[in-house]
Amino acid sequence: MKTSNALHGVIVNCVLAPIHDRSNNESVVIGEVTALTEVEIIKEKSIDVFYYIVAPSGVEGYCLKDYIVVRK
Repeated sequence: MKTSNALHGVIVNCVLAPIHDRSNNESVVIGEVTALTEVEIIKEKSIDVFYYIVAPSGVEGYCLKDYIVVRK
């Protein structure tokens, strides 16, 4: 899901950031993103401590905000 009003961020503070199918740490990990990778953030689906992201591989899901720095 690519959107023109999406934010962009970079993975930091970890070597591999897990992408979850739901917005909690106990949910299924459906992918991972390596450090310094740029991701698309869908702010309309982001909640609490999770961003909803689209990884370069096309995997979409929830990633902890602690692992992402939003680009201005």
